[in-house]
Amino acid sequence: MSTLFLWNSLFSTESFLKCIYVKIHIYKVLMGLTEAFLMMV
Repeated sequence: MSTLFLWNSLFSTESFLKCIYVKIHIYKVLMGLTEAFLMMV
């Protein structure tokens, strides 16, 4: 039971970190596009 709970918490933490990583990546891409757009204008 405790092992299952441990695996569950580990998995949720991993998915949580992946979510944060994806959001940071999207933010960086948007910032890069904004900078490129401002350079062109």
